[in-house]
Amino acid sequence: MRHHATILTRVWTDPDFLALSAGAKGTYLMLVSQERLSMVGVIDYLPDRWASYSAGSSRESIEADIAELEAARFVIVDRATFELAVRTTAKNDPPKNPNSAVGMWKAWAHVLSRTIRRALVDEMPPIMWADDRAPTEALAMRDETPAHNSCGTVGETVSEQLPEHMEEPSENLSAVCPLPPSTIHHPPSTIHSLPLASFDGPDPDPSPGAPVGAERQSKPRERNLIWDALTDAFGEAQTRTEQKLRGQVARSLASAGATPAEIATRVIEHRRRWPGVSCTETSLEKHWTKLGEVREPTTQRERMAARRAAGQ
Repeated sequence: MRHHATILTRVWTDPDFLALSAGAKGTYLMLVSQERLSMVGVIDYLPDRWASYSAGSSRESIEADIAELEAARFVIVDRATFELAVRTTAKNDPPKNPNSAVGMWKAWAHVLSRTIRRALVDEMPPIMWADDRAPTEALAMRDETPAHNSCGTVGETVSEQLPEHMEEPSENLSAVCPLPPSTIHHPPSTIHSLPLASFDGPDPDPSPGAPVGAERQSKPRERNLIWDALTDAFGEAQTRTEQKLRGQVARSLASAGATPAEIATRVIEHRRRWPGVSCTETSLEKHWTKLGEVREPTTQRERMAARRAAGQ
């Protein structure tokens, strides 16, 4: 989870950004500073919550701003999976090291919308394709006929129109990633390895009786599919507190007979039923049984979401 975002002052000299309305500018800056924005710029689509951030805003005004940002290709929205992507986040804020690149591909794989995943493939910087670290699906999408980012032909994002001068990149990246830095910088996340059979994250410290300097012997363990499915849906559990919570939810769902496919399906159902509420792993666990019940849509919004989901 991010705790800050950096915005360069030269954003206010970019012609495409300046062409946006005041509402669209404010909404864009609000989106890129969200703490749950992933490393590839994807976040749950929650216009009702975002409307509560400003006096006088409404769901309708936020959606109008987002429609303007979509038309200018600053963002991509998939309303069937309730996800929004700030399109060039990865391209303009590339990974600083191999671990960050691995974490960025994991964030890409967590995206439910194929439309968004396809568009983001076209925005990945060259370093993301090095060392065969890219997922097979991403490689297949890259080899498809170019789709011009799958979201129209109008405009570019802020940093693509910035002046040529920029900060000196690191020595390791200068040869493989000559792209300009992002106008909107997102701090890299610390990447932890995915937990395996244990639900509670990394192994504890060596016992007090262990000899000083003794190396801990690694024990190969099977992957835990429930943990992996929760990671696909909600991202990495990076702190010990997050890992402990992830372990509790994983144990609870496993005891209820949950499968990875059911977790993915019920996450989508949660977002369809309650589009104004953020879907978290604790909320998923709390409503697990209810989300498995077949329920006909009762409101126009639910019927529209159901039709979009059925046609995906």
